[in-house]
Amino acid sequence: MKGSSDNIIINNKSFFVTFLNSTFLFVISYLFMSLILDISTCLMANRFYFIDAVLYYYGIVFSIADGNPLWTYESVTTIYFTGPFITLFLFGATFLKLFSYFKNEEGVPKLFFMWGFVNALNLFVGGFLIGLITHKGFGYFASWNYFSVEQSIFSAFICVCILVVAGFYFTNSFMQNANNYFIINKKNRRSYIFSIAVLPWIAGGIIITLLKIPGIRIDEILIYLCIILFLIPVLIKYKKYQDISEEVKQYPENFPGIDEKQSEAKLSKIALVSFILLLIAYRLVLSYGIPFNIVQE
Repeated sequence: MKGSSDNIIINNKSFFVTFLNSTFLFVISYLFMSLILDISTCLMANRFYFIDAVLYYYGIVFSIADGNPLWTYESVTTIYFTGPFITLFLFGATFLKLFSYFKNEEGVPKLFFMWGFVNALNLFVGGFLIGLITHKGFGYFASWNYFSVEQSIFSAFICVCILVVAGFYFTNSFMQNANNYFIINKKNRRSYIFSIAVLPWIAGGIIITLLKIPGIRIDEILIYLCIILFLIPVLIKYKKYQDISEEVKQYPENFPGIDEKQSEAKLSKIALVSFILLLIAYRLVLSYGIPFNIVQE
């Protein structure tokens, strides 16, 4: 750490550790939410519509062909809506609530729950946006409801607005995730926002793509890229974040989650171990596939 007082500049090691922690948590939360979406979809198909499925690391393989009579308006719209809905409105909402609970606490839980909500939101909103274009996945809901061109354009516009507004809203949450105010003073905040938000998304995309090669789907890549719509406002708004250095010094009791002395980020061993174990288990288990072929009574 160099400098003094409000001009303290955090060394590169601290930003690198922040980047690693955020990347681990981003990938863990992304894979978790993706599994929730896929498992919910498979269970809905099998339990309610007698359609068997196998979940692989690259996606879901149903046991019936596209033209099978089991694919009705009700089954298609319900099956492909259920996964995104449960992901966002059950698990995403829970993660958002937990993020609010841990907001003023030290450690990585608040960042994990925030990334979890962001990924859940993108799998729903970004998934619908890309589905409108590719007519796959969540997009089947629109296709089977015969969305007109005007309805599709309007729906796409709403999806874009939701992700952009969410980015503006969560910018302060990224900044408040810093546990000491030196990191977010004017000299450090650009490096900080890249290390905690932008670079983890880039690195996470590379890791997830490598994890799913050779079966990575184009529509999944496009949905992942929709997070850009969330990050752009973050990169715009972070510059206007209020410098709270003096307030922290004078009224530390009002900022329980920010440490005015600690300036070095610490690598989360729990996040690291969980990240490694999840990647290994995800690829090994899902390479064989998880069957959803429960016998209906």
